[in-house]
Amino acid sequence: MEESNQSASQEGNQEAQNEQTKDCEIDMDQFTLSKVNVAHLKQKVIIRSTIYMLDNLFALTDDFGNISIYDATSYEISEFQNQYITQRVPSYSLRFYQNYGLNKQDNQPVHVMCQCLFNNMIIFWNITHYMKTKQLIAYKILFTPFSYIYDSVILPDYSLIAVTHQNQKMLAFYYHNNNPECQIRKKVSKVILNKLFDQQLFTLQYDRKRKIIYVGLINAQIQFYDMRQRKVIQVINPHVNNRYSFDSILIPRQSSIQFISEEFINTKMVDQEYDFEYLIVSTDSGLMCINLDQLSICTHLSGHTNQTRGQAYHKESNSILSISCDKRIGIHPLSLLQNDQSNSSQKVRNIFRETQLKGLCNSISLHNEHIIVVSWNGEIGHYNYKNYYKYQQSKLEEIQLLTQQYQKLQELIKENIYLKSLQQQNQQQKS
Repeated sequence: MEESNQSASQEGNQEAQNEQTKDCEIDMDQFTLSKVNVAHLKQKVIIRSTIYMLDNLFALTDDFGNISIYDATSYEISEFQNQYITQRVPSYSLRFYQNYGLNKQDNQPVHVMCQCLFNNMIIFWNITHYMKTKQLIAYKILFTPFSYIYDSVILPDYSLIAVTHQNQKMLAFYYHNNNPECQIRKKVSKVILNKLFDQQLFTLQYDRKRKIIYVGLINAQIQFYDMRQRKVIQVINPHVNNRYSFDSILIPRQSSIQFISEEFINTKMVDQEYDFEYLIVSTDSGLMCINLDQLSICTHLSGHTNQTRGQAYHKESNSILSISCDKRIGIHPLSLLQNDQSNSSQKVRNIFRETQLKGLCNSISLHNEHIIVVSWNGEIGHYNYKNYYKYQQSKLEEIQLLTQQYQKLQELIKENIYLKSLQQQNQQQKS
């Protein structure tokens, strides 16, 4: 009896140790993508930009200047022809702003989606109205003195907008009023200043704490424009193989990231003074990662076989997801950016997952576990993201259960040994 009890104890202990060993061996292959849905736009267009808004709604824009809205809950697509333009006008930039202004009818806050077009128009679409009526109308339209608007970002008080004019190689700042007006069409009332560059401008990000605008140029050079000094204070030159700066995203410092919503990072809003640590830029040969403390490129996350067109941030796994023309999603843990050579053996590697879409992939947007990938031929690939940390948590729960079972088994063994000892004592007393 004692031998069988000891054998059971050893087996239980060995099983728990095996589970712990298996947990230590878990690697990035546990990141999985599951395809939920693939939808197709009716119109034959090339999607240029995608962004998450709210309530599982994603907005898309194309090379005709139209807007489509994909509902990640019902899988329905609402396609809208842009009624404010009379000819084809490409659009490459979407931003979403909550509580941008007030509704004239009920004085309630209005959520808007900002669309930049290649003519001189910036349209603020009324998303609050869309959510109530399923009709898409403009809250306001700005007309700028220059055309070829590639990207924009609203500065904190919502009265100043920074705009890149691609062909003019210009960063311009326009004053405007976000209060409700009788006429939605409005010329910008004042040009604050502008800065000319020697290359075309592609992407913008604004760091409210540092008061710096990060400008990405066509040659993948990143210039730091200081709003206080009104000049470029730093230039980051790319790696030799990098060209273009298709898209970019600011990543908060790890110590504060738990307090920041995933929506904030992925919609690129600027209404809070957060402490950003990294600037991630999509180039034609991977992600370029800039450490904003050291003002230098800390690493280059490559691996795609074609142009990297966009990226999104997944908060729960603290990872960057990228998309490129080779139809693969790259998953890049932010631990790679720490660049700690002493701990390099524990770094998690990049992995890639196939989208199985037919067209060349052009944009990616993410909210919680919903990943929306869009290809040039109007395919909308919808995926769910199962990450390593969830898998690890489930394994830890299994280990905890095994440990509890093992402890109970030990208690039973001790109790059994004690009872057997009492039984032997009784027999000895009787004899």
